[in-house]
Amino acid sequence: MKSGAIETCYFYLREHYTFPENVFVSHLPEELKKSNHEYKILWAHHAYDQPVLLNFDHTTVDHIVSPSQWNKDHFIKYLNVPEHKISVIANGVADIFTHSTQKTKTMIFTSIPYKGLEALAKIIPLISQVHPDTKFKIFSSMSLYGPSNDQFIELYEHLKTLPNVEYSPVIDREELVKHYQESAFFIHPNIWEETFCVSMVEAMKCGAYPIITDIGALAEVAGEKNATVVPIEGENTSKGWKVTENFLVNFANACCLALDYYEKEPKFYQDVSKIISDYVTEKYDWKKIAQQWETLVSSIQGDQVAPPVYYCMVTTDNTKKYTDLAIDSFFRNTDIKETDKFYLIDNDNRYQLTQHTNRITKISNNNPKTFAENMNLVMKLAAIDGADFFGLSNDVVFTENWNQNFTTNNKILVPLCNQKFIGEYGSLKIESAMDLEDYDGKEQELNTFVKLIDFNTVNIDKNIIGFYCFYIPHQILSRVGFLDENFKNGGEDIDYRLRAQQLGFDVDINCDSYLLHFYGKSIWRSGEEKEKTLEREKNYREYFAKKWGKELAEKCLVKL
Repeated sequence: MKSGAIETCYFYLREHYTFPENVFVSHLPEELKKSNHEYKILWAHHAYDQPVLLNFDHTTVDHIVSPSQWNKDHFIKYLNVPEHKISVIANGVADIFTHSTQKTKTMIFTSIPYKGLEALAKIIPLISQVHPDTKFKIFSSMSLYGPSNDQFIELYEHLKTLPNVEYSPVIDREELVKHYQESAFFIHPNIWEETFCVSMVEAMKCGAYPIITDIGALAEVAGEKNATVVPIEGENTSKGWKVTENFLVNFANACCLALDYYEKEPKFYQDVSKIISDYVTEKYDWKKIAQQWETLVSSIQGDQVAPPVYYCMVTTDNTKKYTDLAIDSFFRNTDIKETDKFYLIDNDNRYQLTQHTNRITKISNNNPKTFAENMNLVMKLAAIDGADFFGLSNDVVFTENWNQNFTTNNKILVPLCNQKFIGEYGSLKIESAMDLEDYDGKEQELNTFVKLIDFNTVNIDKNIIGFYCFYIPHQILSRVGFLDENFKNGGEDIDYRLRAQQLGFDVDINCDSYLLHFYGKSIWRSGEEKEKTLEREKNYREYFAKKWGKELAEKCLVKL
C-alpha cells in the first residue's frame, strides 16, 4: 500500500470501526450525490479550492469531516458551510511506523512532486554547500495516484545527478518504514496547501524532525514547537506557490541549522526526536480516531450525544511554572471533543500564555477573586450551554488517559491522586506533598507507575475528598447550582458536597483516573505567610460552622 494516499485512511479506520449500513462516507462529492444512503458524510481530504469541490453544495450531505482545523475554517469561509455541520477528526498513523534512535545525517522527502519537489531540487545544492555529507532520500512520483502521464520525469533525472541524492518512485509504506527510521529529518518545502499530510506524521512517528512551510495545515498537524516552520514567500497561483529565491535560501538555512544541532547537540536531537514521536503516537492513534468517528456518526443518526465539557483552571503569576506544566500535560493527555472548551482564569492579570493559545480561552481579572468566584464564572457558562464541568487546580500533572470513565449523571467525581495513593517507580518517588523538582524529567516514570496500579486493590477513604480536580455533570450542576462565594478560599468544596448529598448526589473518587497533585502550591505552599494561612482557614471555618453547625464543621473540616 502506497504511503500518503487517501485510500489508506479508509483502510486503517476500517480496522477499528465499520460505518453502519445506512451511512456512506466519501471524499468525492459526486459519489455522495449518487448515493441513496440515509446519511452521507463528506470526508474532506481535499482543500476547499480543489476542482473536485467546484460548485460544492453542503446541503447535499449530512455532515463534513475535516482532518484539520485549517481546512475546516476554509470550508466555512469559502464554501459557506455552517460551522455546526463540519467537524475536525484528524487522520491517523499506522502502527508499523515506530521510533528509531538509529538516525543518520539524512533528509527525506516523500510527498507528491507538485507539492514542492521542484523547490527541493533547488534547495539541496544550497544545503550541500554547508553540509556536503548530508544524504537526501526522495520517494516521489505521480504513480501514487495511479497510471498517468508524468510531467516530472525530467526533474527526477535531474535529481539523480545531484550528489548524495537517492531518488526512487513511490514505494509501499511497509518498505518506507526503514527509510524514515534512519532519516534524521523530514523536509517538505511545500508550495501546496496540505489539509493534513499523512507522510509527515508517519515520518514524525519514526522520529524524523519536520522542516516545513507555514501554508496549509502542516504546522497545525505537526504540533506547537514540534517542527521548524519556514514562512512562504512568493506568489500564490492555481498551481501552488511560485516561491522566491529568498525563500529557497531561508529554507536551506533552516535545514542547515537543524543539521548543526544534529551534529553538535546529539542528545538534544535525540530528546526532540522522541518527543515528536510520542506526540504523534498519542495524538494520531487510529483507535482513538475511530472512537471519534463512532461518536460523530451516532450523533448524526440521532443517537444520544455526549454533552460538551467545560474545563476551568485558575492561575497566578507566582505559580506560573506549575501552570505551564499543568497546561502542557493536560493537552497532551486529554481526549477532548471539538465542543469542549478550556478556560484559563488569570487571577492577577499577569500570566503570559505561551502555549496552546488557539485552544484556550483566557480570562484576566483586574482584581483577584476567590476560588469560588472564579470557578462560578465558568460553571455558569456550563449551566447555560448544557455542558458538564471540570474544575482543575493549576498545580497538577495530568497523566495519560486521565479523563476516562467520568460519564455519570448521579455523582460528582474526583480523580485519585498522590494524597490518597503513593508509591514509586524508577527514580520517581511519589509522596503526598511534592515539589516540582521532585518530578522534573520523570513524566514517563509517572505514566508507567499509573499503568501498573491495580486499582481493584486500592483501599480509599472516601470520607474527605477535596476538590483539587472535580467533575460535575450538568444534571447535578443544574440542580445544586454554584459554589458559595461567601467562602474565601476554603470550605466551598465541602459545602458543595453536602448540598449535593441533600439532593441525593454523592461525591466519589474515580479510581480509573490518577493525577499527580503538588498539593497546596496554588495557595498555602506557594509562599503564603503562615499567619495569613491561619487567618484564612479560621474565617472559612467560622462561616462553615455558622451555615452548617459546629458539630458538622468539626466532623467535615480538617483540623488546623
